[in-house]
Amino acid sequence: MSEDAMGAYQNDLDDLEDLEDIRYENIFKVYTKDKKYFYNTLKRITFSEDVNDMAYDVVKVRIDTTWPLLSYRAYKTIHLWWLIVLINNITNPLEGVSGGSVIKIIKPGYVRLMLEEINDELSPSVA
Repeated sequence: MSEDAMGAYQNDLDDLEDLEDIRYENIFKVYTKDKKYFYNTLKRITFSEDVNDMAYDVVKVRIDTTWPLLSYRAYKTIHLWWLIVLINNITNPLEGVSGGSVIKIIKPGYVRLMLEEINDELSPSVA
């Protein structure tokens, strides 16, 4: 099977720019067709309900806001918005966050561990 049919991650493709490992796009493989690149956005990552409660803080959002702004406040980058969305089982992140909502925020010291676990889930196991 060709690499095009199997896909590859963006950072493994010479033609595309490397992304920081915290970027949401790293979850998806990139495929090509007619010299155009596209992501397999059907891939889904979920956290189990038994995430150690020591790994996150529960916060009450004061005013309506966006996921990227919450990410920036928590991690000093807008690029981890997706981690907040996933830990809160949000199905439509376009809706933003309503003031008064109570949400989980992964503690900064646990972000790397969560990213490694996600990467392990995405990596095919070697038999």
